[in-house]
Amino acid sequence: MALKVALSDKAKAGKVKTVEELKVSEPKTKLAVKIMKDLKLSGKTLIVLGQENQAFEKAARNLEGVKLLLAKDLNIFDLLNAEWLLTEKSAIARLEEVLG
Repeated sequence: MALKVALSDKAKAGKVKTVEELKVSEPKTKLAVKIMKDLKLSGKTLIVLGQENQAFEKAARNLEGVKLLLAKDLNIFDLLNAEWLLTEKSAIARLEEVLG
């Protein structure tokens, strides 16, 4: 229940961005930086993926203030600790299944 409330509060504050898919042509940090810049995300950002995406995970894992999780691993601590939430559409569908 707390996770639902925190997600709702984040959305109401305009701190949620959803994209179709987080995809990079190769696992390069500069490509992840470009995605974050294009989405105007700065500060602590929690990225929630619908499924494993090794190329993007490798590209983003060294970004300061960024944490990556799979939707099934989303937790209240990481959500409350982040200023921004970036999700893939597939992650939203997975969260809806988990949270019912």
